Amino acid sequence: MDVPSEPLMLVLLGCFGVSVLLGHTRLSARIWTHPLVIIMGLALLWSTVSMLFSVDTMKSVKYLLAKTWYIVPFVFVTASIVQRPADVWRLAAFYVVGATITVVYTTLRHSTKGLSFDSINWAIQPFYINHVIYAVVQALLVPYAFYAAKDSQGLKRLLWRIALVVLVFGVLFSYTRASIISLPIAGLFYLALRLRLTRLILGPGLLPPRLGPYISCTRTTTCCTPRTLRRRSSTATTSRST
Repeated sequence: MDVPSEPLMLVLLGCFGVSVLLGHTRLSARIWTHPLVIIMGLALLWSTVSMLFSVDTMKSVKYLLAKTWYIVPFVFVTASIVQRPADVWRLAAFYVVGATITVVYTTLRHSTKGLSFDSINWAIQPFYINHVIYAVVQALLVPYAFYAAKDSQGLKRLLWRIALVVLVFGVLFSYTRASIISLPIAGLFYLALRLRLTRLILGPGLLPPRLGPYISCTRTTTCCTPRTLRRRSSTATTSRST
């Protein structure tokens, strides 16, 4: 069992079960009938059937339980919390705050060893297992920090920009080639979206005619940004008042 991740998953699994039994948490039928949820349910069902005929029942039971405490927290707990685009940005802000703290902590420790490659796995302890996971976490949060810094105002913009610099610094000094290369590739993809070149890059045959305009439209990069959400909220408030 990975500590502290899997014990926290078990706690979330128990809390979610109690919340559902008490009627405090309800998931819509749209979640239960989603194709991905159905596929995961069928996979768990097949694992249960396989467990009955397993040559090592104990390992099969552990495997089934592990899958359960992965699926419930990351799928159903997330579905019960994240219901609007604003919820995504709120969660992203929490993740970015935590990630930047770990980057600052790691950098301070890493600097005592001259920011060398040999000491990066030592510097990230006890928050990450290895420098690859450390780099992936920072790289995944860079787009959120970029968009938030681009669409925020005043102090929030300054804080998001600082977080963006810290995250990029963490990726660069993680000495993880894949994560470092992913940043310019993500930048090129952003330009492709802005210039409506998605269909040209992916190829005309890969996208259906009706799907291409939606993917290549520049609105896909701004429809759920903080500024757009604020604009929609103010518009809705004005329309209700009139």
